Amino acid sequence: MLEQLLTSLHSYKEKTGTTGLALGILVVLFILSLLSDVMYGTTTVVSSLVKIVLIGDIGYTSFVFFSGLSTNVRKTKKRIATKNNIHKKKKLINTIQKTTIIKPINPLQEVETLESAHVDESTENKEATPVLSALEKEELIKQEEQQEQEVSCFRELREDLKQEENTDRALKQRDFFNNAETRKYLGVNISKIVQFSETYASKITLNEIQELLQSEIHDERIMAVWLLISTYKESQQDKQEEIYNFYIENRGLVDNWDMVDLAARNILGIHICNHPEKQVIAKELLRTDSVWDKRTIAMSAHPLVLSGNLGYGFSVCEQLINHDEELVQSAIGWVLKEAYKQDSVATELFIRSHFESLSKQAIRIGTERMEKDYRKSFLKGEFAMTAR
Repeated sequence: MLEQLLTSLHSYKEKTGTTGLALGILVVLFILSLLSDVMYGTTTVVSSLVKIVLIGDIGYTSFVFFSGLSTNVRKTKKRIATKNNIHKKKKLINTIQKTTIIKPINPLQEVETLESAHVDESTENKEATPVLSALEKEELIKQEEQQEQEVSCFRELREDLKQEENTDRALKQRDFFNNAETRKYLGVNISKIVQFSETYASKITLNEIQELLQSEIHDERIMAVWLLISTYKESQQDKQEEIYNFYIENRGLVDNWDMVDLAARNILGIHICNHPEKQVIAKELLRTDSVWDKRTIAMSAHPLVLSGNLGYGFSVCEQLINHDEELVQSAIGWVLKEAYKQDSVATELFIRSHFESLSKQAIRIGTERMEKDYRKSFLKGEFAMTAR
C-alpha cells in the first residue's frame, strides 16, 4: 500500500514537478482538515489556523506552479518553432542542391550546352537545327576576352592619368579656366595625355570615350578628345565617318575652348577638308545658339585654310562677324592669322573690306604676322599711308 502511494507520488512529481507535488499535498491536507471538522462536528481554533495556513500555502504554491507552467509552455513552443525553422532550412538547402548546378562561367561550355539543347529539340521536332561551328565558338571566346580586355584597359587608362596628377599644375589650370565650380583638375601634362591617347586609342571604345566626356575631371575630358583624334588618324574611311558623326552628336559635351579647338581642327576640320560635301555642316551649327558651335565652325576652317582653300575660311568669318562673343571673335582672328600665312595680300584685302565690322580683337590677332611698323598704321585704319 505504502509502495503504491510512493509510486503514485513519484509519477505525479514527474508530471507536475516539485511545485506541483507540494500543491497537491497541501490541497489533500486542506481536504482532510475539512473532513476532520465534519466528522467531529466542531471547529477548533487550531484547525482554523491550520486551514488559514494551508489556504495561504495553496495560493502561493498555485501562483508559482502556474507561472512555471506558462514559462514551460512558451519554451516548448519556441523549441518547436526553432526545430521547424531548421527543418525548413534543411529542406530548402536540399532542394537547391538538387536543382542548382554551380559552375564557372565558360563561354565554350555555354555554347556546347546550347548545341545540346538544339539537338534535343531537333530530335523531338524531327527538324534539323543549325549549331555553332568550331570557328564560331572560337570567335565567341575572342569576343568575350576582348570585352574583358577593354574594361581592363579603360580602368588602366584612368589609373595612368591619376598617377600623373600634379597638384601645383592643377591649381594653375583651375585658375586659368576659371570653372572650378563645375570641373576638377589633375594637372596632367598635355604631353602625357597625348602619349596615353596614342597608346590606348585602339583599345578604347566610343562608349568609353563618351563616358570620359561626361566626367567632371577636365583631364579625362581632354583625354577623350585626344583619343578621338588618335583613333581618327589611325582609322579607315568608314571608321573616320563614324568618329565624325560621333563628335557631331556628342559635341554638347565638348564645352571648354581647349577641347573645342582640338576637336574642331583635328576631327571636324580634317573631315570637311577630305570631304568637301560636309561643308554644309557649317550652316547647321551656325543656326544654333551655342557659342561653342560657332567657335567650332570658325576653328574647323584651319585645315582648309592651310591647304590653300581661303574661301571657306573667309565665308565662315563673314557669317560670324556680327557675333559679339569674345570666344567667337578670337576664333575669327585665328582664322585670319592662318590665312595671312598662306596669302597675305588676299587676307589684307579681306580685313580692309570688313574693317568697320570686325572686332579689334579679331583684327589684332589676324594681323600679328604683319611687319611691325606697317601693322601699327594698319591697326589705326590708315590704309592710304600703308597701301602697297
